[in-house]
Amino acid sequence: MAKSSENLFERGERLTAQKLNKFANRRPTISGSGRINSSGADDSIEIDLTEVIHLRVTESNTTYAPVRYGWTQVYREDGANLTANKTWNNITTRTANATDDYAIELNNGTITVGDNQVYRAERSLTTGEWIISMGGGGTNTKTQSNPIIMLLGPWADYKDCPGVPVKPPTFTANGTDFCAPPYAWAAYDVCNYKYVKKFDMRDFGHWATELNGGGASAFRRFYNAYYGNSTDSANLTLNSNIPTNCKGVRFLGFSSQASLVCVCPTWLSSVKCLKFTAKFVAALTDDTTDNCPAQFYTDMAPYWGTTQTVTACQQSPGACTWAADIGPFSLTLIWQEIPINGGCNWGPDVFDPCNPCDGFGQLKLTMGKGSGSGGTAANWYSGYSMTQQAIHGLILDCTTGPITVPFSIKYSACPQVFDSLTVQCCSAGEIAACP
Repeated sequence: MAKSSENLFERGERLTAQKLNKFANRRPTISGSGRINSSGADDSIEIDLTEVIHLRVTESNTTYAPVRYGWTQVYREDGANLTANKTWNNITTRTANATDDYAIELNNGTITVGDNQVYRAERSLTTGEWIISMGGGGTNTKTQSNPIIMLLGPWADYKDCPGVPVKPPTFTANGTDFCAPPYAWAAYDVCNYKYVKKFDMRDFGHWATELNGGGASAFRRFYNAYYGNSTDSANLTLNSNIPTNCKGVRFLGFSSQASLVCVCPTWLSSVKCLKFTAKFVAALTDDTTDNCPAQFYTDMAPYWGTTQTVTACQQSPGACTWAADIGPFSLTLIWQEIPINGGCNWGPDVFDPCNPCDGFGQLKLTMGKGSGSGGTAANWYSGYSMTQQAIHGLILDCTTGPITVPFSIKYSACPQVFDSLTVQCCSAGEIAACP
């Protein structure tokens, strides 16, 4: 009878040292995920049950030590699906707050909430917590690789923007004669042929100054940067002239090009038609205590609770202006460059050298209304803003629409009447119908 490979012995068979050694030293057969470690004649099987994910931090609970973080899981998009503004995509169905199923940093480090960084996390088999690994032994070391920054503008243009650091030192207490000219900036990583934003000076807490005290005149351009990022007095040789906190940023003041100047891009100026859909809120009645004329409510009467769709046609060939009427309002969409002076722009999430102006262009949407029906003297009711990046993605692939227009400014004393407002590509017939 043939012997089975699964059975080294048969009933009545004489035992020999050779067969006993063969049985004792055979590799075990396993199924599933694991690895076998051998040490001398001892075989052991290790099964790795650790769950590993990638995530972004969304909130923090600092009442605990270590700090507890809320998160949303992300996944890496494949090459065919990479878009102009992201290489990681959120899994919105898998999120957690800072109380339930929270995450902590491996070395009790502090993570900047909302920095858009992607972190590796694994589930602790003992506590069930998610353990985030930033690297660097409990301090955020995001400034230590690919140290390049984009200069966004001078101090005078950013000094009043929300969240900016305190004013840098000057020769005089209240003057603007700085010891070194300060600039607003954002830090970027090199990612293939693009640049991915890591954070900006609002997170870091310091303005950037030139390495040798000089100035810079080219904005929205990249510079080599040098960070001071140590707050550990044990690692410093302290004397009266060296502070414990050595945090700061310097850049080498050279750019081979002048400031980036943006105009309406060709891919946008060739668009003949855009389709807008407005969903109006349910009926509102005249509020006699506000300054909105009763005529406004009369004009709105046919539109409460309805959904209206219109096509906005390009106003002249090659012009970056589109217009239409929607409900009782006139609609005008126009491309604008986000100004350096007073723009408070913190740089694009992704800078694409093929489309460098995507992060510095915007489309302003205004809704006009006559003063007799609640508009201002300038005939404006509301104003909205969309990024050039969002519109670029729509124009490249119309299946990504419709895009929701974010509400921003309401100029009129009359109430907000839009439940939602979206924009999408026009059909071939709608494009042909435009003059």
